[in-house]
Amino acid sequence: MHLEVFDDSNTADGKVLAEICLSVASRLPEIFKTMKKKPRKPVGKQTKIYIVLTNDKTIRKLNKKYRGKNTPTDVLTFNNDFYRFDKSDMFSEIYISIETAMRQAAEHGITIADELILLTVHGLIHSAGFDHEHSRKQHEIFCAHEKNIMRLLGYTNLVGLASQE
Repeated sequence: MHLEVFDDSNTADGKVLAEICLSVASRLPEIFKTMKKKPRKPVGKQTKIYIVLTNDKTIRKLNKKYRGKNTPTDVLTFNNDFYRFDKSDMFSEIYISIETAMRQAAEHGITIADELILLTVHGLIHSAGFDHEHSRKQHEIFCAHEKNIMRLLGYTNLVGLASQE
């Protein structure tokens, strides 16, 4: 498995924040083993996960181009399905807006590190092919995965914040 985190956020703490995302993503095989409904693509030797820490301006452009929403968002994930890759292993790019993450952390009363953990897990679940926007059942499955992963990773303080929208 290949993991990389890129800091394009232009923040002073970018390197530290990147390490937080990397520490969560590195537990991907363990995370996916806990899922009752299995990911569409397995985690294997050829798995590639790229996480890009960015700003509101960049993520707004991506959100407009690919989702038709001209507003910044916290996290966007582009996976095998998006790229129409028919690889046997998972491939994913996860974009996280540090500016949005900072605002959300303040709203939730948690640290930016905790918010990045939530957003990284959220992006990883999308990487596995799960969605939460098209049906209530999908949303329930997605939320259950997030909560179980937070418990598995030892972030019980974040369980109540998983999939709040």
